Amino acid sequence: MIFDMHTDVLYDIITKNHSLQYHINEMKNYKGAVLNYYFKGNESYDSFLFVLSEIKKFYQFNKKILRKHNFILGIEGLGPLRSIEDLNYLLSAGIKVITLTWNDENLLATGTYTNKKRGLTTFGEEFINKLSKTKIILDLSHLNNKSFKDILKVYQGRMIVSHANVKTLCNNERNLSDYQLKMIKKKKILVGVNSYAKFVGQNKNIDSFVNIINYLRQKLGIDYICLGLDFDYYLESTKITGAINGLESPNKLICLRNKLLEDGYTNSDIKKLFYYNALSYFKSTLIL
Repeated sequence: MIFDMHTDVLYDIITKNHSLQYHINEMKNYKGAVLNYYFKGNESYDSFLFVLSEIKKFYQFNKKILRKHNFILGIEGLGPLRSIEDLNYLLSAGIKVITLTWNDENLLATGTYTNKKRGLTTFGEEFINKLSKTKIILDLSHLNNKSFKDILKVYQGRMIVSHANVKTLCNNERNLSDYQLKMIKKKKILVGVNSYAKFVGQNKNIDSFVNIINYLRQKLGIDYICLGLDFDYYLESTKITGAINGLESPNKLICLRNKLLEDGYTNSDIKKLFYYNALSYFKSTLIL
């Protein structure tokens, strides 16, 4: 059983009309998950409003089943957002987790692969100040280093890093530096380990994935690590190019469990990594 801190299932449901039941069948070994819709930043404001209206309908129709399976709705990237009042659309659509950017630069902040000197904007600071007064959790994934630092200086609300790995082990801008990990530890922020091959590095296999867990355990402690697998297992292209060897779908997580046991992790440790840490966090924030 796992709790996955980052999937793009909501995007699939809204854009491809796959049913929630279809994904429940696919995710039968899940104990819960954040179901995300992602905006890449080039969408129009009208499309932003349309998508949120569709998510709202989905949320209202499926509230009971979402609660039963510990499914939480999230938005990755707020590029089309135009005003602080737009937060109300997110709230009414049942959104519980947001990232400010995808990899883009927008009105709020700056994503990973763009201007390194640009960080959180004045508008972005106003927005997250209002966000901190809601039950929405701010996800620090996809931010560039400056935006990340800017937010941690001022933000008083709940935070996670839903899907990011370790820059020391895989030198990709989407991964976390040791300095960021120090800030994360100080703030007691939960980090989800990402299984997408591009961010795992080395041999792109389960051994490499466990190396990331080992490193984060050393830096943060076992209680602040969980899984943010970023599985797009319903997309054929991702099945071919995005998965690490031996962990091509959630059904193969038994291989990860066996490897962790071989490396000296206890059943209690694995329980924390696979679902307990994440599930407890979301329950403690009163959104489950």
